[in-house]
Amino acid sequence: MKLLENYIKAVEELEKYFGIDNLNYYALYMNDDYFSIFDGEEIGWAETEEDLENQDGEYCQEAIRKAVEKEELTLVLIDNDMGGDNYWIIFETKNKRDY
Repeated sequence: MKLLENYIKAVEELEKYFGIDNLNYYALYMNDDYFSIFDGEEIGWAETEEDLENQDGEYCQEAIRKAVEKEELTLVLIDNDMGGDNYWIIFETKNKRDY
């Protein structure tokens, strides 16, 4: 089926881009239009820069298990300490803000 072939190819291309294996081991979320801020141990993200800065509105924060920052995209493995499964999030690197 063409759709599955395209999916497998896309996952393989992302794995190559980020230099990782088994990207599909965890769920993958695309938050490429969100703003993010992280220090290596925790990451925060929000839909707006104002919510990110004020840690308000739709702001989320989680512990980081692994992060791979590239020129265009940043891949973060969230260490879900709320009893759920860990998961990947992809952000646009240009939307990363400093502490």
